[in-house]
Amino acid sequence: MKLTKQRLREIYEEERAEGALGHAAEKMAQMLQRKYGDETAIKLLAYALDTIQPGLYQPSEIEREEFVQEPYPGSRKRMSGKIDFK
Repeated sequence: MKLTKQRLREIYEEERAEGALGHAAEKMAQMLQRKYGDETAIKLLAYALDTIQPGLYQPSEIEREEFVQEPYPGSRKRMSGKIDFK
């Protein structure tokens, strides 16, 4: 398969865009981790995933019950659900 200059340029731009996205995601995760701690940063990112693709995060029954209570007693506990990448 012969690569043209145009195709090489496209591949380069695609790789550069992927690298920029990865860098942005890493920086955002680090910022959340510093500001809120490990567990809360993971929760925020999991909930963000679920906002983008509803149903992706499946909370456990315990987590569901805690979420509907005031003032959210499960907010400091570990997540016990699962993320289902389809």
